[in-house]
Amino acid sequence: MGFITPSSTWSESDAEVTVRVVITGVPRSSLDLFASSCYLKVNAPPYLFSCDLYGEIVDDKCVATVDETGVVFRCPKAVVGVQWGRLRREFNKHSSIEERNVLAERRRASVEQAHARVVAERELELKKQQETDKAYLEKQWQIERNRRETIEQRQDVEIAEERERLKKWQEDGDKRAAAGGPSVDSDEDYDSDDDLETRTAKQRNTRQAREREFADSILTPEALVAAEDGDGGGSKIVSQSVPDAALDAMVLNDDEDDEETEKKLKQTKLLEERQKAKARAKLDAIAAKEAQKSRPVPPPRPRQSPVSIEFTKLETDHMPARASREKEIKEWKRKNNGSTDGSDSNKDKTDITSREPIYLKDKGDSFFKAGDFRSAVVAYTTAIDTEKQAPHPDGVLIKILANRAACFFKVDEFDLAVEDCGDALDLLAKEETDADYGAIWSIDALKKQRFKLLVRRAAAYGELGDALGAVRDLQIALLIAPDEETKEKLELDLNEAKRCLTPLNIFELRATGDERYRAGDVHGAEKAYSAALAMPVGVGGDVDDDDDSDAVSTRLERSLAFANRAACFLQQSDHGAAHDDCDEGLDVFGLGVGFDSKSAREAAETWTDDENVYSEKMKNVFTKLLHRRAAAAAHLFRYEDAALDYEACAALANDEETKQQLVKDAETVRALASGGD
Repeated sequence: MGFITPSSTWSESDAEVTVRVVITGVPRSSLDLFASSCYLKVNAPPYLFSCDLYGEIVDDKCVATVDETGVVFRCPKAVVGVQWGRLRREFNKHSSIEERNVLAERRRASVEQAHARVVAERELELKKQQETDKAYLEKQWQIERNRRETIEQRQDVEIAEERERLKKWQEDGDKRAAAGGPSVDSDEDYDSDDDLETRTAKQRNTRQAREREFADSILTPEALVAAEDGDGGGSKIVSQSVPDAALDAMVLNDDEDDEETEKKLKQTKLLEERQKAKARAKLDAIAAKEAQKSRPVPPPRPRQSPVSIEFTKLETDHMPARASREKEIKEWKRKNNGSTDGSDSNKDKTDITSREPIYLKDKGDSFFKAGDFRSAVVAYTTAIDTEKQAPHPDGVLIKILANRAACFFKVDEFDLAVEDCGDALDLLAKEETDADYGAIWSIDALKKQRFKLLVRRAAAYGELGDALGAVRDLQIALLIAPDEETKEKLELDLNEAKRCLTPLNIFELRATGDERYRAGDVHGAEKAYSAALAMPVGVGGDVDDDDDSDAVSTRLERSLAFANRAACFLQQSDHGAAHDDCDEGLDVFGLGVGFDSKSAREAAETWTDDENVYSEKMKNVFTKLLHRRAAAAAHLFRYEDAALDYEACAALANDEETKQQLVKDAETVRALASGGD
């Protein structure tokens, strides 16, 4: 596909160049922009803007803005204060090869420099990113080290405190042992600071208090008073009156109270130890969490048992569920196996999808629509073999043969396509006349199917070069064509096939190309013009008054064939081939590249004074060649050459309006050559 050069404008100041490229109808995301020190490019298919700048810019400070109208480049000049006067630096046909090489080398060097700069910037950015990542990791490692040191310091402090407490406790025990007090292993109250006499008095007072408490509980108030008054001492009376067993029970109760107190103290101490252990475990957990950042991947989960989904049982497991198809399959099974339940008693274990013609035909149709013609041929072939064994009552075999013929045509196996179309037409004739062989086709369906097969076989005959067979089938198809539009197309094809039956000359081939071009068949017209130009040339040389009229006419036809084929190439965006054909057409009469506006004016005056019948035709042909060469040169960015050809066309123009339009076209392309609007 050729590219379209978008329109552009530009302006400059002492320090900056501004270039606006107008691009509409293209998604902004598809724009590809590039700028180097002396080259700008915008690639937005089907548009392509390429510009070799007249001066140099600072490409790393160039700014490109994309808006709804296109792209705007704002580029600082490399040399401030110098006016360029023009945007582009180009060459024309007068430029030497050295100048063109210098311009190409200038562009290549600037592009390489721009790429090198971009690569260096990317490497620098990557290096900065790596340094940033390294600094971040080092910071994380430092935080981790600080946390570990803090935890270790706390552990050292706690261990030192515990060691100090244990040392103090050992020193206190040594002092008590040296003073003759109870040892650490004694069952007595070793943690008391009282001496022996004090402890004895406390024990005695405790016993007297218990005896009095017991007396209060078993004696009446009168007896208690009498006892105290009679002896003058409560302790003696109580000790004499209170049994030893009761006193022992009271002592046991007191011991239980002491045990309960001791138990509470132990629970309090245990709670404190648990709190310390909990705090220590919390610190250890934090340390472990920080120390083990990367935890091992857990083992994979056990595989779950698959979920079973069941559907309604069909006649086959692979074919789409269709009511009509289910009936056909059931009927087929009944005829061939005598069973409809699909049990294992069937002798044929082959998949039903490989033995059902309808399914295989649908499969081949899917391949054909997807463009996989070889696979479609395989599917249709299997369907044909199966259908021949048990034909359906609705002409399925004819349809499959017609479809396989279309596939053969697509893969350039035209002889096989002819054979399939012939077999299908024979079967169609049998089904039309023999009601016992198959279904009786309706008249409309019969015509439609026969028309399709005849046209398809005629096309295959044409590709094989059998013009007689193509004519025979097209004549029959023309009689049963469904509408007038189809008849007109068939008549054109029939006429071309008939022409192939007789040798053609350059005049008839050129006329055939003209008919195809007017009908919109540009590719077919190109083939006809190429065939005309391939005809041998009887007479060569320049045009003289003494030339034979047939030779002049032949060369004129060749020039016209070159001009018309150039038009076909322009339609197909092959501008280089179109330009070459125009040069060849002018060279037929010795008027090649040097045929400019001055030569055109001289030739026009000669042709105007000449009474030769070919003068006016020659003038028209040369005008076409020059005009089409100008269009091709403009698309090839050879603006100066295009302007010269437009001026030559203006010199040959018959009316003033056409001449002014051609002059305007010349001015437009010349402005493009100079970098203007």
